[in-house]
Amino acid sequence: MIEVVWEFRVKPQRVGDFEIDYSSLGPWATLFRNSPAYRGTRLLRDQEDPLRFLTIDTWDHLDAYE
Repeated sequence: MIEVVWEFRVKPQRVGDFEIDYSSLGPWATLFRNSPAYRGTRLLRDQEDPLRFLTIDTWDHLDAYE
């Protein structure tokens, strides 16, 4: 299993849209669900910097991610 971490800085006026789009139910994760090797996406928000987010995408193996 691998986890791919993406870091994002979001404009204040776009936070709501970003949280919807990059949640585990948003279009980001929906795109990946086409692969049986995709295990899920977690969206994390920095407690000290509310404009900084991480997504963690979990895959069975690197080849599936690539």
